Amino acid sequence: MTGQRLVLHRRAVAAVLTAIVLTTMVMLFSDWVGWRILIGIAYCVFVALAMMVANRRDYTFVGVVLALSLLVVIVKDDPWPVLVKAILLAAYFSTFLLALNMLRDAARSSVAVKRAGNYVIAQPPSRRYAALTLAAHLFSVILNYGVVNLLGTMVKRSNTLATAGGDLRRYRIREQRMMLAVL
Repeated sequence: MTGQRLVLHRRAVAAVLTAIVLTTMVMLFSDWVGWRILIGIAYCVFVALAMMVANRRDYTFVGVVLALSLLVVIVKDDPWPVLVKAILLAAYFSTFLLALNMLRDAARSSVAVKRAGNYVIAQPPSRRYAALTLAAHLFSVILNYGVVNLLGTMVKRSNTLATAGGDLRRYRIREQRMMLAVL
């Protein structure tokens, strides 16, 4: 891609990812079907834009996804609920990855994180491994508090009475097990 086209491509990707993230957040508070349609369209546009600069592995992955989607269409009497759920889960996952990248970018520009990193690296070789292990643990604990909230919300949204086959007991058991797994 040339310089101008690359800039336009990056802006389009940023706009679509912004739409996906904002729609994902709005869907936490509203069950309006229009949000699902918007996020599905935005995710499909994102995949199309990403394929413009994809490598062989990406093409292989998308090919496998399309083949599995075709299999669902062939095998299932009503394939649309399965395909729609798959697209929504992929959009949620892209939101999750984007949130992790935002945390990474924030950590890169943080003076406190840089000082902590310099302190750990400055340890003598005999203590460096222990210092790196402890630092990794402490940073992961801090970051996991945000992830627990996000995953808990995702569990609540995906575990419905309908997905439990209308069985309230199964719904409650699933919710308890999934929330326990998140924690």
